[in-house]
Parts: sequence; C-alpha cells; structure tokens
Amino acid sequence: MGQQIITATFGRDAGSHHVVHAMGTTFSVLTPGVDSTPVMASIAAEWHELEQLFSPDLPSSEISRLRRGTLAWSQADNRVHSMAYACRRLQLDTDGLFSAWEQGWFDPAGYATGWAIRAAAAGLYACGITNFCISSSGATQVAGRGPKGGWQVSVTDRFHPAEPATVVRLPAPGELAVATVTAATAPGPDGVPASGDLTATATVVGDAIDQVSAIAAAAIAAGTSAARTVHQAGFEGFGRDPEGESWWTSGMSSLAVLAA
Repeated sequence: MGQQIITATFGRDAGSHHVVHAMGTTFSVLTPGVDSTPVMASIAAEWHELEQLFSPDLPSSEISRLRRGTLAWSQADNRVHSMAYACRRLQLDTDGLFSAWEQGWFDPAGYATGWAIRAAAAGLYACGITNFCISSSGATQVAGRGPKGGWQVSVTDRFHPAEPATVVRLPAPGELAVATVTAATAPGPDGVPASGDLTATATVVGDAIDQVSAIAAAAIAAGTSAARTVHQAGFEGFGRDPEGESWWTSGMSSLAVLAA
C-alpha cells in the first residue's frame, strides 16, 4: 500500500478540477457540481506561503533558518508555532512514535501536507463548498456526497501491485480522511533504498487528514504493533507489518473490503 487513486464518475454538472504544484508536491482539488475557480487562487496562495514556512528544501524557509540558527523561535511565524505545538501533542499522544524532531531539529514533513489539505478544506467550506476531494502525496480528504457513485479512495498494495489492496468508501455524506505511508529499507551504496525493498505500509482512516497522516507515520514506527497504535489513537486502518503480514483494526471492515 503506497499509492492512492481517487475514483469518481462525473455527471453533466461536472464541477471543476484544479492541480496546484506547491510544497514540493502536487495537490489535486475536485469539486463536483461546483466551480471552485474563484477560491482556488487564495488556496494556492496559502499553499505557497506554507512552502515558504515549512519546506526543508528551501534555504530561505523558516524551518531551514530555524535549523541553521539564523531565525529565533521568538521571530517565527505564528503558523510555525501552531504546527510545532500540534506536533508536540502528537509526539506525546503516540509515546514518541511520531516525532517532528527525529533528526534533531524541527521538520514537520510527516504532518505539513495534511495540515495544508485541512487548511484548503477550511477555505472551501468558508465559501460554501461542502462537496470536494483534496489529495496529495498519499493523503486524501473528501467531504459531502461526492460525484456519481460517491467518493472512493483506492489504495494500491506495493507488495501485490496487480490489484488494489482495498477501496475505502465514504458510507454517507460527511467527511473522510485517508493517509497512506510506506516505509522502505535495505539502502544501497548511495544510501537510497532500492525500489521494491518495502518493509511496511500503513493506511489510516479518520475525519482529519493532518491527524491521520501523523498516525500513519506512527504506525510505521510501531512495527508489529501498528494496529494497536492506530486503535489507541481512535482511528481505523490497515497495512502490512515489517514481516509482510496484513493487519487491520476491528472497525475497518465497515469502511472497506479488506485484502486477505
């Protein structure tokens, strides 16, 4: 499990689909039956602002400057403080399995994309758009009735790539967040894991994409205790542990047909 595919069939009133490149990834925004073009400019602008704050690849970003010591925490943007607080709480709640300080400095990469998606969802809601799908980098937030047939998030299984591992459905109009994290191991001579050397995957389902993204990362760190970690966080999920064995939480079967 490592790739998500959004399945949607649009009718006559197709709505709109926007793609935005920001924060080192690609965001996709689907709004069936509604033209979201007017609000997309502000959403894209916010994503680019977040990139200037949280991108570890930009030397000028605030977290890069914090890491180098050229920016004091007292001078950091309020959103940096808010994200750091959220990450500290998640670190405490997961007994350290999720940590934005794992490398010795603040790097919220496992949380920032979910945060950005949730911020965009708030922007759509503020404009009266309640039927949408926002996705990026294995993280998806859907809301409302969805298109014809409803929202479906298909999570492919990297261990068995020929077929999807499971299709997660929104059972009734509402909110659903799905986050998938894949771990690789056996690095080659250049320090990069060889493709196919995947040791664990975790997909977590809930209602808040920033939270489930962090818990999916925690589930990977938990190893064979992944299911318990997800359950204790109050979410549902499924995946494969480092030994390649499938796991799922008890309530996951109500949201999807699980792979054997």
